Amino acid sequence: IDGIVSGSNEVIGSAILYGFEQDMKPETIVTMIIGTVAAGMSINKVNPVRNGGLMGLTPQQFDWIKTARRELKMIPPSEKYLKRTLREKSLDKIVREAIKTGKALSSSKVVQIIGAYAAKIVLEQARRLALREVMKAVNGNRLRLLLKSLEGKDMSLATKEWVTQGDNRVRHSHRAMQGQRINLLDPFVSPSGAQLQYPHDPKAPQSETAGCRCWFRARYRGRFI
Repeated sequence: IDGIVSGSNEVIGSAILYGFEQDMKPETIVTMIIGTVAAGMSINKVNPVRNGGLMGLTPQQFDWIKTARRELKMIPPSEKYLKRTLREKSLDKIVREAIKTGKALSSSKVVQIIGAYAAKIVLEQARRLALREVMKAVNGNRLRLLLKSLEGKDMSLATKEWVTQGDNRVRHSHRAMQGQRINLLDPFVSPSGAQLQYPHDPKAPQSETAGCRCWFRARYRGRFI
């Protein structure tokens, strides 16, 4: 999948440097990067199921984890951590108790809480990547099939229209593109200046495709096709 390898390499390099800066043991750095084996869970003896880790995350997501760790290492822990959407809420009572008593969290508790937070970020990243690849395939294949079905016809009569999900999760640029109607052969133009033949066009920047749920509809002679 585009961008994962280069992004992972950057995250791994940053994680190693961060680990040494924080005086972590090499074993701890390795665990931070690759995660831990989930107890009692394995595909087979050769391929155990891993929990957490940084593989596949973006540099921005690794920054979330580093910042969360700093929040938990404060004495007492910062309440900012409890505002993190992807935290493991079942562990909130540990953090709240430390805040209430004004005490520090033990290193093992910090590792446990951050490990659970990282695992949820990994799951969310997997969901987003799966969504991106599915939407890219659906929209891309649909455009190709439409163009093939209209071969030999007057393409000046074929149009496409950008459609969003219409909720508050739609990015600002795509909200502005709602209803943008153009010739089927032309690219949609985002307020950012990016051009997309269809939502999730792989040639567009990630800022226009990551987490996007938009689609397009097409017409020929004013009728939906």
